[in-house]
Amino acid sequence: MKLIESVAIKGFRSIADEKAATLGSHTAFIGKNSSGKSNILRALNLYFNGRPSPGTSLELDRDVHYRPLRRQKKEINIVVNFNIPEGFKFRKELDRLEKLGRNFSISKTWSLNPQRRVEETISMSVNGVLVAGGDQLAKDFLALIIFRYIPNRTIPAEMLKDESQAIAGFIFRKLREATQAADVLKGISDSAAKLLTSTSEALADSGAPILEPNVATGDSLGDMLRMSGFRAKGMNGVEVRDEDWGSGHQAFFLLNLLREIDTDYSRQFGWRQASIWAVEEPESGLHHDLQSKLARKLIDWSSDQHRRLQIFTTTHSPIIAMSADTGYWVEIEETTSALKEMNVTELVRAAEERGVSSYTHPILSFPFHPVVVVEGKNDEIVLNHVARISGRGILKFTSLPGVDSDEGSGIDGIISYLKKNSSLITRRSLDAPLIVLADWEVGSEKMISLRKAYGKYSDRYVIKCNDANCSAQLDKSFVGLERFYPSSVIKRAHDEGVCSVAFPKDGGLWSIEKNQLNKCKARLANMVLEINDIRKLSSLVHIVEQVYEASVAKATEQMKLL
Repeated sequence: MKLIESVAIKGFRSIADEKAATLGSHTAFIGKNSSGKSNILRALNLYFNGRPSPGTSLELDRDVHYRPLRRQKKEINIVVNFNIPEGFKFRKELDRLEKLGRNFSISKTWSLNPQRRVEETISMSVNGVLVAGGDQLAKDFLALIIFRYIPNRTIPAEMLKDESQAIAGFIFRKLREATQAADVLKGISDSAAKLLTSTSEALADSGAPILEPNVATGDSLGDMLRMSGFRAKGMNGVEVRDEDWGSGHQAFFLLNLLREIDTDYSRQFGWRQASIWAVEEPESGLHHDLQSKLARKLIDWSSDQHRRLQIFTTTHSPIIAMSADTGYWVEIEETTSALKEMNVTELVRAAEERGVSSYTHPILSFPFHPVVVVEGKNDEIVLNHVARISGRGILKFTSLPGVDSDEGSGIDGIISYLKKNSSLITRRSLDAPLIVLADWEVGSEKMISLRKAYGKYSDRYVIKCNDANCSAQLDKSFVGLERFYPSSVIKRAHDEGVCSVAFPKDGGLWSIEKNQLNKCKARLANMVLEINDIRKLSSLVHIVEQVYEASVAKATEQMKLL
């Protein structure tokens, strides 16, 4: 779920004036130590919760960005642009806010008043125009959002104790009056077990040697006042308290638990409608396999539109980074933390090249998504756009240089690369295969070479665009993906002088010279990116569906065996 569309931070700690203009359902920030990554999360915590981090109050002397040799006003400003997702509801008292539309900005400023005390001001704007009375509307809206900041130094066992109390409080409110104390205790235990079902399943799937987690209730009603933490069964059946679980499994259990708590809006006070997490280095204390399981969870959680959870993480882990859909490289430039937006593939490569994260072979990138190698950069950006708006965002389209920066584009380059790395292809999970998508005009001999270089399962995962689905008005001179572009895009490019297209007077198929097509490919791709109506992109949607069917072919075969 994406609720925050962008955030601008001015004057906070290491950040002079930076903007993250494009945020996703899960945005990863990567950079070297002390580059300012965590200050982005702290700025968001200040914005939503009124303090830079849990237990730390705002102090302008410490928290205002320092600019050497400049006179400056002690002031922090954070502007967040919101885009209300489907399923988000407003209370009746907020009818006026709902009428403002689905997109608006809320600005918060902290500065010293004449009495030298920190003062917060808040305002709301729509399309750059301030809304009258927007301060109260903004406060009412922000009260609908749960913002949770989890610092890297969080001790999972301590946080589990706090959350067990929250769960106990909920159970106490829901539990009907019982005549026997034993019935009350059993009811609490059974209710907690039911509440923790999915979290328990996730813990079992992680390989933890502990089973059936539950709140650690006392033996009497008096003990209930001292409820703290969780317990589970060890492999030998003996009870194990949460502080005795491994730290990695504590952290994994904690995140699964918090997701259940924060996104069950029926249990929340105040008509809560969405949750936002800011998590520092969630990979801390997790071994490689557990990181992979958490990364898959992050993908599932952030893409679940019903649960409405948006996630921001700082990380040094390529596994966690590859679970994100948006990324930023953070580094110090002169005296400020600078944010550079990158697609996640580029971000992971940059982290490896600059010594921030460990090396992952390009073929094994995105272990939780089908990776689709296409012939060129324009194909990559267009098909990723179409996949996203058509609900197939699980597919990751990339040109060969996007997989490996040392490689070139084109079919011959792909054949050569597959030959060199064929042994690694089989190491990918069958539910996240590497797929090669050739252009529609690629001949049979090249397809044979591609499949031979790919090796096992090539008949399933080496495919080419089906020209039966191309645009009905474009002839074979439109080689490549452009033959599947909407005819309205081709006509617009011609009318704007981007390229010259031949339109036969007899109403025949449109054609274009090779040099004309080559010079306008990038501009045509950008025109396609402006279209968000999948009905106008039907030919391209067919390609995405063709690839998606290939990606799930193995799973489909296995289901038929049941």
